[in-house]
Amino acid sequence: MIVSYGGMAALGIPAYLFLRSRRWLSLWIAVVVGFVAGGFMIFVFGALLALLLDQGWRGVVAIVVDRNIFKDIIWPGGPMGAVTAAVFWLIARPELAKH
Repeated sequence: MIVSYGGMAALGIPAYLFLRSRRWLSLWIAVVVGFVAGGFMIFVFGALLALLLDQGWRGVVAIVVDRNIFKDIIWPGGPMGAVTAAVFWLIARPELAKH
């Protein structure tokens, strides 16, 4: 959960502010951005975990090269990010916000 909150703070809030400033307020845009951000954060978390476990940069490269990047990295993070973005969109309802 802490990693999810960190990802939301690091990528989600700036992405929301950017999309809102451009008036790109549809649900499908939020879901796509959430998918990409979720996949990226899972990759970053995996790389940091490899470094913390003293695998060094070889461990980070192994995450990308030796593993199926879609199945092992992007698959769990992407859908979680997409669902999180959709729920946030439903709560924030940017088209109803008064500017």
